[in-house]
Amino acid sequence: MKWVHVAAEGPLYEASRVLRGKVLREPLGMGSTVEVFPFEHESRHFLALMEDQVVGCVLFHPRGTEGKLYQMAVHPDYRGQGIGTKLVGKLESYAGGHGIKLLFCNSRYYAVSYYEMLGFGVVGEPFDEIGMQHFRMEKEL
Repeated sequence: MKWVHVAAEGPLYEASRVLRGKVLREPLGMGSTVEVFPFEHESRHFLALMEDQVVGCVLFHPRGTEGKLYQMAVHPDYRGQGIGTKLVGKLESYAGGHGIKLLFCNSRYYAVSYYEMLGFGVVGEPFDEIGMQHFRMEKEL
């Protein structure tokens, strides 16, 4: 497994967008086209590569001393191998080294226990995003 982080450009970035569409949008019947977030080009894209194919990704957007983890996706054939956990670890190391004190994400309801396992805690009440219940989760670095 190879671990890299890239800017929002180039073939690895495009491959990660395809993966995000497959994992995060298609199961919800939303098609595979992934929106480009307004802050996506200011974000770092952490990728897991297997034989030069993107099999996992997570994005990080800094906001002062806080940072947002978003668009976490691991290819279904590679789940259960610690790829997501390793990606988040790489993101946390990068963020901590760049002055980030608090990491947060908006977790889909079914992923809350996963992020809790990584040390995140639920903050506030659930809210609706893309037609499903989400929770803001935070972790101090």
